Order: sequence, then C-alpha cells, then structure tokens
Amino acid sequence: MDIGVVTPQLAGYGGSEIYLLECLRRWQAEATVTVYTPSLNRALLREFEIGPNVRVVDLPSGGRRDSQYELFEQIVVLPRIWEQMIQKHDIYFLYLMPTQMIRKRPSVWFAAEPCRMIYDLRQHPEATDSEVEVHFYPKLQYDQVLPAHLEVLLQIIETVDAKSDFDRLAVNSLATGKYVESVYGRRADTVAYPGTLLPREAPPPATFDKILCVGRLWKHKRLDLALKGFERTHSPNQLILVGDGPEKRPLQELAERLGIAHKVVFAGEVSMKERNRLYREATCCVYTSVREPFGMVPMEAAAAGRPVVATMGGGYAEILTKEAALFVPGYEGAIGQAIHKLMSQPARAMEMGRAGRRIAAEYSWDRTASTLMNLFRETAERPRATSRATTDGETKPTQLGAHYYPWYRAGRTPFHWNENSAHSGVTDLPRGGPYSSARRSVAARHVRQAVRAGLDFFVVNWQVDWKGVNDVELEATSTLFDVAEEAERPVRLAILLALNTEDPELILQTIRKVKREFMPRDAYHRHDGLPFLWFYFNDPFQGFFYHSHRELVSLCRRVHPVATGGVRFHRFLPEILRRFFKGWSFYSPLETGPKSVREDLWRESHKDFCEEEAKLGFFTISPGFDDSHLTAPERQSEKLRRVPRRGTRTYEGMQRIALELDPQPEYVVVTSFNEFHENTHIEPSKKFGDTFLKSTRAFKERLS
Repeated sequence: MDIGVVTPQLAGYGGSEIYLLECLRRWQAEATVTVYTPSLNRALLREFEIGPNVRVVDLPSGGRRDSQYELFEQIVVLPRIWEQMIQKHDIYFLYLMPTQMIRKRPSVWFAAEPCRMIYDLRQHPEATDSEVEVHFYPKLQYDQVLPAHLEVLLQIIETVDAKSDFDRLAVNSLATGKYVESVYGRRADTVAYPGTLLPREAPPPATFDKILCVGRLWKHKRLDLALKGFERTHSPNQLILVGDGPEKRPLQELAERLGIAHKVVFAGEVSMKERNRLYREATCCVYTSVREPFGMVPMEAAAAGRPVVATMGGGYAEILTKEAALFVPGYEGAIGQAIHKLMSQPARAMEMGRAGRRIAAEYSWDRTASTLMNLFRETAERPRATSRATTDGETKPTQLGAHYYPWYRAGRTPFHWNENSAHSGVTDLPRGGPYSSARRSVAARHVRQAVRAGLDFFVVNWQVDWKGVNDVELEATSTLFDVAEEAERPVRLAILLALNTEDPELILQTIRKVKREFMPRDAYHRHDGLPFLWFYFNDPFQGFFYHSHRELVSLCRRVHPVATGGVRFHRFLPEILRRFFKGWSFYSPLETGPKSVREDLWRESHKDFCEEEAKLGFFTISPGFDDSHLTAPERQSEKLRRVPRRGTRTYEGMQRIALELDPQPEYVVVTSFNEFHENTHIEPSKKFGDTFLKSTRAFKERLS
C-alpha cells in the first residue's frame, strides 16, 4: 500500500508527534509512506528508527509572521496550497487540524481534536487597540491578533471548516469522538487509542521526593494549577516541569510569587530517553490540562509504574482507573491534597503504579498502528458512500426517502383515525388496521418495510402548535430512532417542523430539543456529516423566520436546513432565504396544477434551485393525492383535490421524471410513507396491498 501522510508538524516530543512517529515506525515494514509536512526535525526519524521506506516532502510553511491575515493563511489557505503538491497515493492520512481541509481522496482524517480556538477556547475580548494572544493547535506559538479582526477571522475559518470533506474519521478516544461529532456531525469510524512503550522494569525511585509534570507550556494545559497545587502541599519535595512553550516565562514568574521557585525545575524539551529517566525518578506525575481530548502523559506515567494526579474529563480516563490515578476537579486545593496523599504514602503510590502498568500493558503501539492500517485498507478498497464525489468526478448514488407521520394512536381514544371528518378522515387503512405510532412493534414493522422498499431515510413530520409537539409524536419518534439504530440495515431519520404557531420562543425551544435529543443519535440523517433539519414552508414559518432570523441562523450554524412546500423558483426568493436553505423540495407536487403544466414546473423548479453553488437537489414523487373527503374549511378553496393513482402509472410517471432530471438530485423524497388522510401513502394498505412498496423498490434499483 502507498500511503500519503500530511501533518502540519513533526518537530518535537508532543503527544501527537510521538503518536505519528510510533505509527510510522511500524507502517514502514508493510507500506510505502510519504510524509508531507512544513515542519520536520529529521533527527526524530533516526531516533524512532524510521528508515528509507518513509520519504519526506517539504511543504511551504506560510507567509510573514507579521501579517494580520496570517491566521487565515495558516488555517485556510495553506491546506489548499499543500494539496497541489501532494502526489497520487492509495490512501491519504490527514493527520491533525487543518489537514481535514485537503481535498484528496480516499482519505482518513485523524482528529486529535477540532480547532478548539473556534469551538471551546474561543475568545471575545472587548475592542481595544492592543493585540490578543490566541493559540491554534498544533502550532507552536501564539498568534497576535487585533480584537477587531479576531471574531471575523474565527467566523471565516469556521465557515470553511464546516465544509471539510473526508471519507473516514479516526479519533484517539471516545471523548474526542463525541466532541468531533458535535462539531462536524460525523461519527468516528474507529477509535485508535495511543499506545505505550512498557519498560521491562519499574523499580521504586531512589528517593520519594520528586513530582513530574510533562506538557507543552500553553494556557489551556493549565500548568499554573500544577504549581498552585504543589504550593499547597508545603512540602520540601521537588516539582519538575518537562516541556517548552510561550507560557514558560509567566509560569516562572508565578513560581517566584508563590515562593516555590527554588523547588521547581523547568527542564524544557528533553529527549525520550531523558523523559523516561525522569519518570523513573519521580514518585508521581501531575496532569492538569483542561478538557484534554486524550492526554498521553498519564499513560506514559502508568507504563513507567507511576501513579497520576489528573484532572477529570480527559480521554485517558477511559483507560486508567481509580486504582492507577487520582482524578480531581480542576482547582488547586484538590490537586494539592492528591499530591500530598501520594507523596506521603510511598507504598500506596507504588501499588497504584503497578496497577497502572497492568493497564498500560494492554495498549501497545502495535495495536494502534494496526487499527489505523486496517482502516486504511478498508477505505482504499471501498471509499465511504457519503463522500460527495469520487476522485474521478463520479457523483454518489441518489438517496431515496419518504415523509413519515408519527401521529397515530389507536384504541378507545383514536388520534388521526377518523375521530373527525375535518382533518382526520381516512378512506383507506393500513393492511393490519389502525395502529399506534409509539408502539415498538409498529416502528419495527415500518423500518422493515422501508428496507424492503429500498428507502434510505424517513423525514419524520412534527406538527408544532401553541402547545409544542404532541406527546404522541415525541414518543413515537423516540421509539422509531431506537428501532432504526438496532436495524440490520440503516434507515436514517430527520425531523421536519410543520409550524402551526408563530410563538418564536416555543419554536426555538423545539429546534433546540431536536438538536439536543435527536441530532446526536446514530440514526439521524446527515449530508457530508451535517444533520438535516426540514421546515414546512408556510405562513407561520415565514413570520417566525423574519422575526427570529438571527437566532435561527445561529441554531442552524452546523445544520443543513431544507424547505418543503409549494412551487418555488430560487432566483425569485429573497436573498435572505436563499442563503439560509441548503435544499428545497415540493411537498405535494401533484397539487401544483393540471398534468399539462405540472411536469414542466417540477423540472424547472428543481433546475433553478440546483443551479446555485453548494445547494442540494431534492425531488419529490407521489403515488397520488385525494383529500376530497375532508371537510376542513381551508381545504374547500383548493381546486385540485384529487389526482388518481391510475394503478401505479401516476407514481411511475414521476419516477421517470426523477430519473431524467439534469442535474440528478442527491435526494428523492416520496410523499408519503403513511399520510392516510390525503391518500399519498405507500405503506401496505387494505386497498392497495404492497403494490406501491414493490414499485418503490423497483424505482430504487433503477435509481442506483
């Protein structure tokens, strides 16, 4: 296998660099590897025994340090320049941010973390004439940026970052995986935990008076907590800080103010051999980073047979247990108490160290390298179906879905089963009779039927009135997600909001509920990693949209909003709407007019919307339409209330148009799976049996 590795740096002993070096050491025996990087310390290749089977290509490192746009150049422009210099390989391993912006396929992005400066370390300083310091991992220095420019730069970088496209995603911990998923909407394909090099022996230190703290000297590594915690012990012990970075001078000044400078050693950057010696001499290790995605230092300490005092929340806590580490909240009092406990009880410290070695022995670098190599092989042989296009320009297959209604309740108090003739009259019933949508057996049957029909997704319609979403629909939706996630073949689910209220706070709360409770779920329907959120385009929606535009855009920042409704020509929409929606589709296309005009309207509306860059193509098909039995006053004014199915000819005529469209839509949606009131259903029924399920299956095969 020929692997192209792209990384922003390979110059020191940071955890991410050691991770890649240890993998390269192992991959070189079974693959040809080319490393592309703008920052390389070649001595590291010799130290890690990496030979000629790993070739290195130097990449440009960017513009002038004094440029006010240097951040934009480093994070956005450079990856585009780099990709022009990268040769053809079987697989591209994009290692660390911002390599995910490189458009080479097939690709695996290894996300040690997203761009935290944007997502959780973001600063919003008040406007001044003074520059502020910001750190974009994995850079080795702070960037100096004027506050007036910072937020603009962050917004631009975030916009570009949101469009990152890669075939597979690898992470170094479950914690990182959840974090990355919250940002990109992509679930990790594999977790490749860092390995450890287990020394043959881990004898007790000669003297129990040294505490080791290893890490890059950055603000978010919180080495100040280690110093303050150490000061609280009031002990004669020695604290050794290994690592370098821009916070060195402030930390030295802090040690002076605390009166512990004579007991603190700033060892700087040291070789791995020297680092291992310092582990052997230490009684314990202290690690105080904030929300560390993994944190290799605690694992290194465990491998060396040394217990760890570590702040809560890092990926290392998925491996180490309380038998090997003391996990404490991030304040100096708790850190000081934990340090004192270990330093004053050497026997306990050594017992915890032995427990740590037993755990670390299960995590080898061979295991890490093998996990990633298996993912490389799988990706090279079968690129991920969700990629936008293959390297030779072929587009991915069109997905087929259907509008789904979770609003039915059977029994003594029926809901949506003929309880009134105005809105809920039904002239055809499901083949098994009325059902309750929230029943697990019903949801399981519908998922099985969707699989039989070749459906890739359901658009789950919620009716939102002044009370919010009906409890029946909420319960049924949760059940449907549970069943879909357990199904052998995945059926994805997205939520559609049909607003029958203009209460802005209630609507915003509903959107937040969707984002909080449903979008993180495995079964949620996504495009290029970002979840869909559908809106029925009616008068209440338009009132809400213009009234609460800012809040809506903020909530949908990492979401693909899609509208469905009547005829819309994109070029005639207000620009504010054109910018907001990622896609647009008919809901009930058979109501657009007589047969002589509606086919042209379907084609023209679809083409008009798809012509704008970055918009997704949706097309709706329907087996027929008939609401002539419903007596609601608002329906009486509609002219076209019945379009007969004519066997399956109406349905198959729309299927033919969908297949002929240019450009081909990314998504075809059936209206509907089970909307019985308007007789658009394809669910097996007493009147039609499973005829329309079979027709849908045949269409899916042609669509693929």
